[in-house]
Amino acid sequence: MDIVVAGNGQPPIVWGVSSRGRLSQFALVALGAFLLTLSAKTQVPAWPVPMTMQTYVVLVIGMAYGTRLAVATVLAYLVAGALGLPVFAGTPEKGIGIAYCSGRPADICSASSPPPGSAVGLPRAGGIAASRGASLQ
Repeated sequence: MDIVVAGNGQPPIVWGVSSRGRLSQFALVALGAFLLTLSAKTQVPAWPVPMTMQTYVVLVIGMAYGTRLAVATVLAYLVAGALGLPVFAGTPEKGIGIAYCSGRPADICSASSPPPGSAVGLPRAGGIAASRGASLQ
C-alpha cells in the first residue's frame, strides 16, 4: 500500500484517495449494497426457476464502480447477509445468516436456498464486468 504524505499538513493519501474520497467510496459501497438488496428482492417471473435482478445489478455496479470498488461492494453485501441481515432473496422467510449462505439451513431443504458458490461468483462477476467496462471507455 502506497502512502503519500502531502507536504501542506493535510492527512496522508492512501491508494491515491483522500479522506473525503474514502468517505465517498464508503457511500458508494453502501448504496451498491442497498441496490443489491433491492434487486435480490425483485422477482422476475420465469419458469421453472424464479429469477431476480441481482445479476444485472452486479454487472452494472461492476461497470460503473471499477474492479476494487465493485468487489468491495459485493463483499460488503455478502458480509451483511452472513451477519444475519435479510438482504438475500427469500430472507427472512427461508432463514438468515450463515445457515442461509451455506445452502444448508437446519430445517429447510437445501434446494430452496442459494448455492454457496454465489459467494465466489458474485464478486468475480463484478470484477470481470469492471474490467470489461473499463476496456470499453
